Amino acid sequence: LMCYLTTLSIVSSFLVPKIRSNVFKVSCPCITTAISSMSSTSQPSITAVSDSSVNRLLKQTNAWCGVNGLMYTDGKVNWTPAPLSLIPNAFSSDSLLYAFKMQPIINKLVDGISRDREFLLDKLSTVSESDEFTKRILQLYMQVPESVVKNDLQCGILRSDYMINNDHRALQVEINTIASSFGYLSKKVSDYHRYILERNEKNEDLHTIVASTLEASFASAEDAKTKVKAQNVLNNPSSVELAKVLALAHQQCKAENAAVLFIVQPNERNIADQRAFELQLWEAHRVPVEFLTLAEVHARARLEGPSEDWGKQSLVIGPAPGTVGSEFTVSVAYFRAGYTPNDYPTEDEWAARKVIEQSSAVKCPNTGYQLAGTKAIQASLCLPGVLERFLTVEESVELRRCFAAQYSLVALTDLSAEGAELRTATEQAVAQATTDGAPWVLKPQREGGGNNLYGVELSNFLKEHAGQSVLSGYVLMQRIFPLPQKTAFLRAGALQILPSISELGVYGTYLSYGACPQETTNEEKVLCNAYGGYLLRTKPEGVDEGGVASGYSVLSSVILE
Repeated sequence: LMCYLTTLSIVSSFLVPKIRSNVFKVSCPCITTAISSMSSTSQPSITAVSDSSVNRLLKQTNAWCGVNGLMYTDGKVNWTPAPLSLIPNAFSSDSLLYAFKMQPIINKLVDGISRDREFLLDKLSTVSESDEFTKRILQLYMQVPESVVKNDLQCGILRSDYMINNDHRALQVEINTIASSFGYLSKKVSDYHRYILERNEKNEDLHTIVASTLEASFASAEDAKTKVKAQNVLNNPSSVELAKVLALAHQQCKAENAAVLFIVQPNERNIADQRAFELQLWEAHRVPVEFLTLAEVHARARLEGPSEDWGKQSLVIGPAPGTVGSEFTVSVAYFRAGYTPNDYPTEDEWAARKVIEQSSAVKCPNTGYQLAGTKAIQASLCLPGVLERFLTVEESVELRRCFAAQYSLVALTDLSAEGAELRTATEQAVAQATTDGAPWVLKPQREGGGNNLYGVELSNFLKEHAGQSVLSGYVLMQRIFPLPQKTAFLRAGALQILPSISELGVYGTYLSYGACPQETTNEEKVLCNAYGGYLLRTKPEGVDEGGVASGYSVLSSVILE
């Protein structure tokens, strides 16, 4: 296998195509800055591609996205094609296969961490003193009885993100354990790329675009044109696999009138991704789905059952206040919200989260999984012997290959003799980053994009807060510098070649009971542990953040040689 990817980005709300007198405008500030900072005179041009041909490709793209639901919304009434690339991108085949192989190991690791209360408390107690959000999630986790933590049925839809460093190593960016989105749109992007390549198989203008952007990734421009074909776009099973694990979790609920509950944000922009998930659950498994915000859960939910023990009562959702309708029992509470403090504007949302955690509904994820995905926990996995607490020696050695250097700044507060070595190493890293922030990323305990600090801003933050407890909530990580690829972006009605970088996300699905009776085999305990498909995001070189939802990247797919 040899994976190839490039991006021809269609721009408007970053790279969302809208045809206005053949002028295609960039409206995302971070993308505008990155593109504008590059001299147009220094970039190769594609004069052989006509405006009419570009216009034709955009019309095909708009039509396909609209018909097939590859769409994005402003959270109200306006819909546009999702941010995407016109053609697939290149990615190292060795790195791709390594990441796929690692995902079941990562699934197992996250589940093990979530059930180890002693470990989570040890690593996060000091962090939570300077991070109120982590503190609230940790407090909720600590209310769960130990028997439930150890034995309850847990479900995870995870995503591990990677970049190829300039030394050609695949390095892990992070593990996402809550609200790992775009599993369905990423599958649609692969389908779209097959369509656009096959539909334009004899279109010399598209061949010119392919050759101009992928020449360096293949033996020659002609080789690129020969091999970048619809049949070589890597298959993406994400839509099938993600629905499969929720359906399996749903089947464990024996209540009548049961449904999976998607917990979503108000004015959600990524509705198409979520609704495609709902449709797959119904069409493939006949599993019904309902959508509620945390505020709506608070208004409509109750616990029901003879036992008041934690995890023994059903979560029942009644009709909306002031309406007449049927109620349903929640089989699985699937979180597409709840990962940011903004999702808890009042105590009502926190009360709703607690009711969900108390119930017998399968949580995807529960608070243990959410804490396992914090930056402080991921940094601790880099320490000697930590992986071996949860994995075999062989698994630990293999997984450690993808770790970039990370330092939880909570180590600065550990004045014990046992913590001296780690504290010294962390102090040295902080000193280097304070002098020059370019080789580092400073991460808070947050998900969702737009939270990290880079470069001069990073250095200034460390100087400003030197010696303060607020630093305990941050992780200092080695910055990954991928080798840029050429990507053809559409801008102001013209094709423009710009350097870009890609980030691979690998989905994983996990469903497991914890410590079961001795007569129960491991196969009966772990109901699902699988690779669940992939997500590829591409952005212009020079853009620090990388989220599609936050406007920094576009969706793409992988081309195989």
